[in-house]
Amino acid sequence: MKLFISTALLIFLAELGDKTQLATMTLSAKEKSPLTIFVPYLVLP
Repeated sequence: MKLFISTALLIFLAELGDKTQLATMTLSAKEKSPLTIFVPYLVLP
């Protein structure tokens, strides 16, 4: 289980540099309902 978590964390950190993902995280932090930002991001890649 420790290997799975460390691998998932490494992949997450490697993909974090994507500018659209950073923009989505920034917008969701400012909104009162983060789901309004994350759901369209997941549905419309």
